[in-house]
Amino acid sequence: MYFFGGNETDLILQLFSLIQMAAMFQDKYIFSQLIAFLNRTQFNNYVRKYNGNRYVKYFTYRNQMLAMMFGQLGNRESLRDLKVAFEAHRAKQYYLGLGREPIAKTTLAGKATLL
Repeated sequence: MYFFGGNETDLILQLFSLIQMAAMFQDKYIFSQLIAFLNRTQFNNYVRKYNGNRYVKYFTYRNQMLAMMFGQLGNRESLRDLKVAFEAHRAKQYYLGLGREPIAKTTLAGKATLL
């Protein structure tokens, strides 16, 4: 019996190789893929132009923007809800592009009032 121009054995081998490739495929998180479209140089130029990171220790304006994007895309309703989401994804935080330091609710609230 023929399927798609080949025999059953060829089809089974093709399906097996596709399953293997799908199981071994590893890529960035979707959020990381989305922020790859942002022009980091242009954003840094704006921050530098307006002296945005003047008194910043570790939570930069880029981290703030990414945190707010994460909350918006994740449909978070409050800073507390956003903080809970960050705690749940603490191990992935660096790979999402949000840095290594834990994000406190007071840090988000302080930055949010400045924007």
